[in-house]
Amino acid sequence: VRDKTLESNKWALNHFVNYIPKTMPLASINMQLISDYKKYLLDRLKHSPNSININLRTISTMFHWLVEQEFIEKLPKVRQVPSDESEIKYLAERDIADLLSSNLSYANKHNNGGKYIRDYEHFKRAFSFYLYTGARMSEPFLGEVRGRWLIIPPNESKSHKKRVIKLTSEQVTIVEEMRERVNNSKNRLWAIRSYSKMFKKTCRIIGLRDDIHLHSLRHTFGCMRRLQTNGNMILVRDEMGHTNLRTTERYSEIPLELLQDDFPELAKSVEIVPLIHQINTPERTNK
Repeated sequence: VRDKTLESNKWALNHFVNYIPKTMPLASINMQLISDYKKYLLDRLKHSPNSININLRTISTMFHWLVEQEFIEKLPKVRQVPSDESEIKYLAERDIADLLSSNLSYANKHNNGGKYIRDYEHFKRAFSFYLYTGARMSEPFLGEVRGRWLIIPPNESKSHKKRVIKLTSEQVTIVEEMRERVNNSKNRLWAIRSYSKMFKKTCRIIGLRDDIHLHSLRHTFGCMRRLQTNGNMILVRDEMGHTNLRTTERYSEIPLELLQDDFPELAKSVEIVPLIHQINTPERTNK
């Protein structure tokens, strides 16, 4: 089990234990108390439904274990809270142009109202890496760089499957620079998260939408690859390292004409034909 998973589980259990009365027997915990706890997380602490459901899964696992060990006889039902599927938020071509042409270095701060980002050229190269590889925030720092490939073993991959990312020679240089910076930092986790923080700071300074995050660069990669592959979602799935094709197919639910408007130059460079759903169709099965 990964350290990150252990920390998440520890947080969830500690938070739940601190919420319930200290002298309450485990067998007295019922659906009403769990419902009140969900309401507390949602209304008082303002946690998102997805965050709450992650915690509830941990609590549910704890109760199953308690029953198996015969500490309690009855298993209380821990129902998930309703949650909408997370929206794909991507950068349009004009946003990408603004991002990659920006200069927020210290030397140029007089042109940015005195605002600047230390080591900005490094961060901008990192943003380009995330954008054109579709890597998750932590993936550049996992596994090893082997030639022109970033290879992440199953025990470090989010999907628990081997993750392979093809790199250009320029991207090899960038990822090695990123890995060196993180490995030389005093706090490795903070150094990795700094890419997300600096991206948000960049967006605020240059005026990009407030709902854009570093993960939006990965979403942008998925949108661009949908256009470039003419909707070959199986190929896009493999490139993005998704476990479930349904996750990848969310990109095909974005109207094609909208993507063409948001990526006009990219749309000109590829041959766009009407997308035909070819998964599990009779024609495909017979062939």
